[in-house]
Amino acid sequence: MTRKPFVLFLVTACVFQAAAAAVIGLDRPPSRDEGPFLVNIRHFMGGVTLEKLRSYPEIKGPLMFIVYAKVADVVGFEPWKLRTLSVAISIVTYCVYYLLLWHVFRSHKVAWLACGLLMVNPYMIRLSVFIYVDMMPLLFLIGFLALVLRGKVIPAFVVLAGTLLVSQHYVFALAGVGLFYAARALLCREKRVHSALMLIGCGLSMVPFGLLVLLWHGICPPKAALVIPRDESLYHPNYLTAYILLLPVYVAPILLLRLKSVYFSLRRIASACLLSVYYYFFPVRLSRLAEGHTPAIGMFHRLVQLGTRGNRSLEHVVLYLTFALGIPVLLCLIRDCYGKVRGREFDLALLLDLMILSFLLIMPFSFLVWEKYFVPVIPLLSVRLLLIGRTGDDAGSHP
Repeated sequence: MTRKPFVLFLVTACVFQAAAAAVIGLDRPPSRDEGPFLVNIRHFMGGVTLEKLRSYPEIKGPLMFIVYAKVADVVGFEPWKLRTLSVAISIVTYCVYYLLLWHVFRSHKVAWLACGLLMVNPYMIRLSVFIYVDMMPLLFLIGFLALVLRGKVIPAFVVLAGTLLVSQHYVFALAGVGLFYAARALLCREKRVHSALMLIGCGLSMVPFGLLVLLWHGICPPKAALVIPRDESLYHPNYLTAYILLLPVYVAPILLLRLKSVYFSLRRIASACLLSVYYYFFPVRLSRLAEGHTPAIGMFHRLVQLGTRGNRSLEHVVLYLTFALGIPVLLCLIRDCYGKVRGREFDLALLLDLMILSFLLIMPFSFLVWEKYFVPVIPLLSVRLLLIGRTGDDAGSHP
């Protein structure tokens, strides 16, 4: 790779993040959402002990709080200093994403397109400045893909382990990776040993979080578990509706480039019309824990509410149509996944298919639904859509 385009992107990312930080204000008072995270960061300042790991009052994993606490021990606990760390992590995330895209497509134009789409996402602008837990696991997820495609297996699974230690819902990534190598071990005899080793690496990636589960006697610390509704349903089909309708929303510019491949199929459109009835039975709704605190599950949902001026019927019509547009994307992923497994084509495209489908299968088991949780799917789906039409060696490196 020539250095000039990457250096230009690095400078652009730094300027963009500096502008975002200046507009938002690094020295502004902590927001309501940042407050609990600052409490947990302070909790881990001065060192990490088993008691601290057991007793912090947050559902999320401890790694992000520990990293920020270590920085706070050195430079101070002022919010603007910790937000500067958030900005730095976001710049590294965008640069790693750029390198991943260039490695797969060998095109700086494609890398600029996909990175630019991610950077201007309204969620990313906030996550890249404020003290939130979301940017660090996204860096680890993208880093895993970049490392595994370069054959750096041990570092790849180390950062994959990091995703769970920051946010438990990234278990979808491990599920997708595990399914990929399990299927390859069963169907590709010549790669069986390598696949078995990768499965072992995937299993070892879960060990650090598994130890925390033993310490907590659950999937989160005991204090945090008190906020989870005890009579909550195990599975929420409405959450699946929400995430399917987001499939065409946050990658719309890239989806337009693949419009013919995704939507110009009578069978797929007919199937989408039939399956869209699902929305009638399971429309978008807030999680029980969010009721009374917010009117929407996220920015797009809120934009629809504002656009329909409080007309609930019209709101659901717009959401239904968006859901219907998401179904062909889902069917395209399922069809591609089935075809590749049947044809024993274990490439990057199949790995991305399995990771995205794992997200859609697992997330309805959560007790919360937020558009923000969809953020890690954006780079995965962007790369997957850009891979449409590529075959063989053009379909990206083989993980």
